[in-house]
Amino acid sequence: MRKDQIASFIDEILQTGATLYAVGNDNYFFGDLDVPDDRAKEINARVNSICERYGPRDHLRPTIALHLRRLDLWIDVDAADALDRSNRVARHRFPQAGKH
Repeated sequence: MRKDQIASFIDEILQTGATLYAVGNDNYFFGDLDVPDDRAKEINARVNSICERYGPRDHLRPTIALHLRRLDLWIDVDAADALDRSNRVARHRFPQAGKH
């Protein structure tokens, strides 16, 4: 993938119904799908096809993350860390706290 393809790559991924988030300044991830299994398989296949078409993108991780942050598609690592720590404490004190 080239730097000038980042916006169209992200747009195509999001148009499939998949989610994409920046994590911190240097990383991003594809989020979980909250759709029926058959729909998830279809979305995953489309996302994989898009990823293959654009090619390797590891060298652009920080730039992709920056673009996602500009679209307000990001996770605050410090807040996520704090939430994870509080959940671990709650599960330790109240073993059923983390179960739904």
